[in-house]
Amino acid sequence: MKINVLTLFLFLLVIRVFTIGLDSKLIGYSLVGILLSGLFVYSIIKVRKLESFVSNKLSINIVLLLLVCSVSTFVAVYNGLPIKESLTALSKLLIVFFLLYFSYLCGRSIKSLLYLKVVIWCLFVHVLLGVILMPFGVVDEVHGASRLIGISGGVQVFSNLAMLLFLYSALSLILKESTVFPKHTLLSFLVIALTAMVLSNTLKNFGAALITLSLLFIVDFRKVIKWVPPMAILLIIAAPFIFDWFIESEVYERLVVVWEAGIKTTLEPGEKLESSLVWRFIHWSKLFNDWSQNYIYTGAGFGQITNMSGLKTPDGRGYEAHSDIVTIILEFGLLLSIPVFVLLFKLFSRTLSLYLSSHQKLFKVFFLCGVSLVIASSFGNVFYSLACMYFFWFFVGWSEGYARKVNES
Repeated sequence: MKINVLTLFLFLLVIRVFTIGLDSKLIGYSLVGILLSGLFVYSIIKVRKLESFVSNKLSINIVLLLLVCSVSTFVAVYNGLPIKESLTALSKLLIVFFLLYFSYLCGRSIKSLLYLKVVIWCLFVHVLLGVILMPFGVVDEVHGASRLIGISGGVQVFSNLAMLLFLYSALSLILKESTVFPKHTLLSFLVIALTAMVLSNTLKNFGAALITLSLLFIVDFRKVIKWVPPMAILLIIAAPFIFDWFIESEVYERLVVVWEAGIKTTLEPGEKLESSLVWRFIHWSKLFNDWSQNYIYTGAGFGQITNMSGLKTPDGRGYEAHSDIVTIILEFGLLLSIPVFVLLFKLFSRTLSLYLSSHQKLFKVFFLCGVSLVIASSFGNVFYSLACMYFFWFFVGWSEGYARKVNES
């Protein structure tokens, strides 16, 4: 029996997605290593397909981003900081490159829609498991509240997955995009995703989802205006219940703490705060102080945020910035952060360009999902999370390949 190579690679990717929460680095590195080496060999054998990918704008931008980050790695060495963190960050970006190439090939395949369905079903199962496993104690305690983690390995990782599934299903329903899944399946996705978001109780993801949906109403007001009356009626009916829930929720308490505390608090290494938002402001103020004194022009170097003078763990290790936007500014400085932001904008907006040229609603759904991840990245580590690194970049690469296939047919 002949085995399809792309199907085999997709099987390995699915295994990696579902083992992301395991502590075993051996399993993670082994799966990624097999997948990358397999794609490399496949590229040599199918050199024409590689040439097709390399010649498009998507691959050009990711290669340029790799080059800028390589320069920033030398900056880290010049600053006397450990190169290990920079090389680790570069390896993650290299994985994104190969994932874009793999998903591009999936998009060009005759089984393109099947491959996309498999990936989205993986996203749904991840979120569903978080809800199902909650009664069995598979949660993480954050500031005294139980947060869903499922098999993702972390609260923030899971909340990003739930937001991505929620927006994919909600946007597909609003735009009547049924290329991949019928309406009843999308409604099932929406209910599970919304349940997971409520139980996760993560402020940044609620905000990112709300802003993204608001953008849709602003951009396509005429198309979605018919949704306004039923949504308004539903909101009016639910308003008393939402208000009661909000007043009693941790989100409200955290907002009150932020308002009353400000950012003047000082912390000992490893000390916790009731509000993660206040903690972020304190951490950022220390990081920017170090940056302004030592790394303002060229940054600390790619992957070096934990080696800067921010808040520390009890054993002296540095924390991540808990904001990808802050991380880019601090690691790349005033000079290198500009090309990084430009290239990331081109990568994240690639599906928008495809939508404008083809009017495929699916591409617009993927673009707005990317917008939500960018918004969430302002207050979290999103770019290297499971939702962005594996699912969203698969959507982007798949869209590029699918658009190329449609144009050639």
